[in-house]
Amino acid sequence: MKKRLLSLLLCAALMFGCALPAFAAVKADVHTVEPPAIAASEYPLIIVRGMQLNGMVRYAGTDREEKASVNFNAGDLLKTLVKIPAAFLTGGKDKIVDVLLDYAYGLFGHMGCDANGDPSDPDVTMRTFEGSAANYPDLPGEPSVRQLAMFLSAVEHYGAENVYFFSYDWRLDTFGNAALLEQEIDRAMAETGKDKVNLVACSMGGVVTLTYLTYYGSGKVNALLSDSATMNGAECATDVLCGDILFDAATADRYLTRMLPALAPLFHTMYRTGSLGRLCQFLNKFAADYGEEIYSRVLIPIFGTMPAFWELCSPERYEEAKRFAYGEDESQWPALFEKTDKIQREVCANKLATLQTAMDNGMIFSVVANYNTPNVPVYKNAGLQGDGILETRAMSFGATVSEVGKTLSDSELAMGDAKYVSADHCVNASTAAFRDQTWFIKDGEHICGTLVDSDITRFYFTLLDSPVQPTIDTWEQYPQFLQADRSDALSATLTGKTFAAKGEPVC
Repeated sequence: MKKRLLSLLLCAALMFGCALPAFAAVKADVHTVEPPAIAASEYPLIIVRGMQLNGMVRYAGTDREEKASVNFNAGDLLKTLVKIPAAFLTGGKDKIVDVLLDYAYGLFGHMGCDANGDPSDPDVTMRTFEGSAANYPDLPGEPSVRQLAMFLSAVEHYGAENVYFFSYDWRLDTFGNAALLEQEIDRAMAETGKDKVNLVACSMGGVVTLTYLTYYGSGKVNALLSDSATMNGAECATDVLCGDILFDAATADRYLTRMLPALAPLFHTMYRTGSLGRLCQFLNKFAADYGEEIYSRVLIPIFGTMPAFWELCSPERYEEAKRFAYGEDESQWPALFEKTDKIQREVCANKLATLQTAMDNGMIFSVVANYNTPNVPVYKNAGLQGDGILETRAMSFGATVSEVGKTLSDSELAMGDAKYVSADHCVNASTAAFRDQTWFIKDGEHICGTLVDSDITRFYFTLLDSPVQPTIDTWEQYPQFLQADRSDALSATLTGKTFAAKGEPVC
């Protein structure tokens, strides 16, 4: 019981990782790669956004619209902190946990779903953007948009009247969101007079787009770019829902160093002296001791009833995840699992066949996965290559990857054709389902970075603009493995260092 409750705590931690604020997008001033001379695509572009907690609003589209992301204010936090000493004196640690759980539910409770997987507060949803970008010039000021650099770059490249930003309530089942995407596609075609569209599936937008292709087909899609997307699920969701949890000191050292590089010497010292390891042990014990309270009062009411989590789980482990997280209680949520069972059975389990059929029918499909950024250090596979949010293995449909800070073993390097092995020996794309249509960007940010008209966004538009299916051999300047720098400039030479515990880059 305690272990499965801790798994749901980690679900929440991963959700918080997706809630990080977007950075202001600015114009790139460094270019190291000149894209091939290809005319911009004639088709409108729809950017399918990903998951983000801080994009929620209440009373969307009305004069009363207000932010509903997190009910945080300094006054409530101060009141909570003031309660802690008295709580300890009257009830010890147990009472302190009561105070903290009440505070946590107050922050996020309005975002939860009910036992049917529907919003518990019907007034809370995501802000949407009607029509082309020409109709919502205020989007560049929307702080919740991780895809801001992609959006602004697309407006510059294709024109505002040809760019659409598809926003939806990511908490809900993707069948309903796929139906909304179908409406957006029809709107874009009607407004531009074209018979097809191009799609960029960003992060959580991957499973939404895959669901669309499953039920509506690819006849209206000219090109699809999978950008840090979840078409192949997410190992973080699968691991924590199945109880494969791990607070690992080395993984935590790499992650904290990436997030707060100015404090890297402190984290490395904590790792070497064992204090970071002891902290991980404490977190595990605390969560296990108070798991039942955390589960019943916060995690299930808020996160455990969101269909989105369950639709990211690996189909091979989905039933295991349900048994582990809910046990005999699953029967209390029949409507929720009716939705997620449908998506898992009809969409997730058939993803490769769906995508291959779309390609056979003429849809251009390209995959971009990033690596060399540590993921949130709370689950079994967090130490593998990723982009800080999702895992490279999942994003790439099955590439063989090393741990961050390490290289592949000799046997892993020997698998398949050596042409698919990265020069730094961290990735072998031979095992990727679409190995000839999959590119890897070392040090690439989750969802294309933060700079407008960067080498990265120019590369993305080259993939979308290609009149025929591109492969890793199509353009000399865009081989399978690319290196990004802090200016989002690209290079064909992998020079970036990998993150190793103790601050010792290894390759």
